[in-house]
Amino acid sequence: MSQPIFLFAASWRTGSTLLQRMLNASDNVFMWGEPNFLSNLRKMYEQTSVDFEKQMFSRKNLAKHATGAWIPRILPSEPYLQRGFRAFFDETFGEEVAIFGKKRWGIKEVRQDAVKNALFLQSLYPEAKFLFLVRDPFKMYKSVKAKPFHKNFKDPFKPVQVWKTNTQDFINEDLIKDLNCMLVTYEELIQDTLLISRIFNFLDLHITEKVILELETKVDSSGIKAELDRAEIEKIYRLTKPLLRHFNYVKPQISAISEKN
Repeated sequence: MSQPIFLFAASWRTGSTLLQRMLNASDNVFMWGEPNFLSNLRKMYEQTSVDFEKQMFSRKNLAKHATGAWIPRILPSEPYLQRGFRAFFDETFGEEVAIFGKKRWGIKEVRQDAVKNALFLQSLYPEAKFLFLVRDPFKMYKSVKAKPFHKNFKDPFKPVQVWKTNTQDFINEDLIKDLNCMLVTYEELIQDTLLISRIFNFLDLHITEKVILELETKVDSSGIKAELDRAEIEKIYRLTKPLLRHFNYVKPQISAISEKN
């Protein structure tokens, strides 16, 4: 079994690239970054699965009569659908990792519907392991605001809304109960070396010197520095208030948000 690793961040600018680089610095996995089609592929699978199930009668009719059965529409059974989608991921993401000297592969993603997509991938890869990554939403938004792509959002607070939805799902025990997953915060990742050991043990990976070097030489790719004004802080607080307490995140003072990202 390939036992892929799937890393889902709560939103953009949460440290997922740092964790991706750390995992890639291990001896046995290569993590691909941010395909933008996971949600569309999941929806396609869900729609197709329902359609396949509707054709159960035709399949049974064919099995009963072998030939000459009335089968205007007939489709394979769902296990073959699962195998087909899994083959897509295996070929697209699994084959090329050998070039990098790795046997395992993984994907990191930062967009909405993280847990829905994780459950879809778990249906294809029951042996897969999942990491969920969360960062203080105020600092996340401050970092997003400094990036040129922030201007592409019709609603400038879309990253915060994605953070809220994904984070709610990350801590929903009923929703994630069947996932072999681990929840990590960016703040702990950069401060707690024991957490790094737990992450790598969970993923069945070895920590190499390169892994620690990636952490020690992490690159701040924010470019220009952006500050949050009072209205932005209040908006983020209203959107995320119920979740802040869960992670011991606090609403910053205006003077405190100017700290180095």
